[in-house]
Amino acid sequence: MSRRQQDKAEGCLLLGVILAVLLIGFVAIGFATAYPQGTAVVLVVATFFVILIFRRRKQARLQAEEERQERLRQRQAERQEQAQQREAAKRRRIEAMLHPDRVRDEINYMSGPEFERFMADLLRQKGYEVEETPLSGDQGVDLVLPDLDGKRVVIQLKRWTGPVGNNAIQATFAGMAHYQADEGWIITTSTFTKSARELARSTRVRLIDRDELADWLEGLREGEEGAPD
Repeated sequence: MSRRQQDKAEGCLLLGVILAVLLIGFVAIGFATAYPQGTAVVLVVATFFVILIFRRRKQARLQAEEERQERLRQRQAERQEQAQQREAAKRRRIEAMLHPDRVRDEINYMSGPEFERFMADLLRQKGYEVEETPLSGDQGVDLVLPDLDGKRVVIQLKRWTGPVGNNAIQATFAGMAHYQADEGWIITTSTFTKSARELARSTRVRLIDRDELADWLEGLREGEEGAPD
């Protein structure tokens, strides 16, 4: 029963109580006029019916509240179960992806935001603290590792098919300054241009291409070191 229906039902019940009291009052007045000695009996009967009506009203309200609480518990349990199912599906997907062939076959079909979520979930599953930056105004950074062996690391993710050039290195370097990071990484499903690799060496930006990413995931599958070498 909805709140509106409950209020309507309570209003009808209250109206019934008022009408019953008025009716009993009129009967009591008439009875008292005809039989003065029976006035006390009428008052007792009237009081009994009024108490009975209010008790039933109270029971109805308690039952309605119990039903509402039960619905809330059911919805909360459903939400928790759905969250657990999503988390389990996410773990299964990540575990299935820990193979270099699957990296090439699966990650390349992800959208940019999907790739970012995948990498964030993967890093968290492996024990790293991960902060995700806003989708807009991220200053060239997608993820932040606030404490990786005492270093603050920013990560830019490129779910590309073509080679990554200088612009990504420049953006990551600027993001390092903005987020006050010690190191910057660029992880791509593609490769890097020769110019980008030269620029990265002078800007403390680490480049992780598709082959290194695949090796890293293969290492995680085999239980080796969690971070790229």
